[in-house]
Amino acid sequence: HLYKEEPDGYPTFWFEAGDLYSAQNSTEAFCSNTEFNYYMDEDENHYWNSVNLSCYNLHYSEAVRKTAKSGFVTTLIKRRHSRTLPCSSGVDPCPAVSASPGAGLSVRQVGNACTCAKHQDYFAAGVETMQLFVEHSFLTSRIYFTGSEGTVHGSSTYKTSTPSRKTVKTCLQQVNQEGCVREFEP
Repeated sequence: HLYKEEPDGYPTFWFEAGDLYSAQNSTEAFCSNTEFNYYMDEDENHYWNSVNLSCYNLHYSEAVRKTAKSGFVTTLIKRRHSRTLPCSSGVDPCPAVSASPGAGLSVRQVGNACTCAKHQDYFAAGVETMQLFVEHSFLTSRIYFTGSEGTVHGSSTYKTSTPSRKTVKTCLQQVNQEGCVREFEP
């Protein structure tokens, strides 16, 4: 007699501000530090060059994005200051942009549109002090545990196990790697 069942799993996670706001009250070593400049291209106006990075204080709600399956914490912000005018107008769009913060001044013409732009890059200050919480649980039939009828619940929040309630240990794994990088007991 072959019995097969796939337990229902219920993982969830969330972020909390942690020490985000207190960390933003101090100056980080990477703020306005040329050692952290990054050059992807020799052209100083290249979009992915990150130079003269300063720090920007994000609110918690601006720093994190969460979906049902993924979470993202913003660590770098790219701002583009630009102005586009019709080339035929004879007005140069660059003077309005040159006073903006940022590095490089690029001019681009597409059809009759002349655009002048500068990029300013910022590190998101303090986001490394935010906290990530993970909770997961499952529901399955009791047959795998005792051979009797009924269901078994499991959760990473249970501190002790009983025949119908099981503790769940959290294992962080790296992609394409066997074993746990770090384990968390309930």
